[in-house]
Amino acid sequence: MNWPFGILTPRITVFFDPAQGGGSLLDLGIYLISLSQFFLGEPDAVRGEWYSAPSGVDMGARMELTFGRIPASLNCAFDHTGGNLFIIEGSRRTLFLQSPFIGAGRFWKPVRSWPG
Repeated sequence: MNWPFGILTPRITVFFDPAQGGGSLLDLGIYLISLSQFFLGEPDAVRGEWYSAPSGVDMGARMELTFGRIPASLNCAFDHTGGNLFIIEGSRRTLFLQSPFIGAGRFWKPVRSWPG
């Protein structure tokens, strides 16, 4: 499961201001966690790491959550672009949610391989 956001300039805005709750986890990561919990319930274990913007807030973060035997890898960042996808992979099918929160407009049917 991956949902990186586009590149933002690290200037003092709500995104990068610690006093206003800035950082990629609160701005982007919370959506990943919420959607993971919607599908899988409460996680049994959580691990993660983050790196700092010049202002001290988290510029990006990677989280590994475990829901029983189901692993979830979540990534969010202000300083790089990504697929903007939420991917659920099963043993028989894969579900792709294109832009699940910001700019949502597409839903891909379950398929066996990556869309081309």
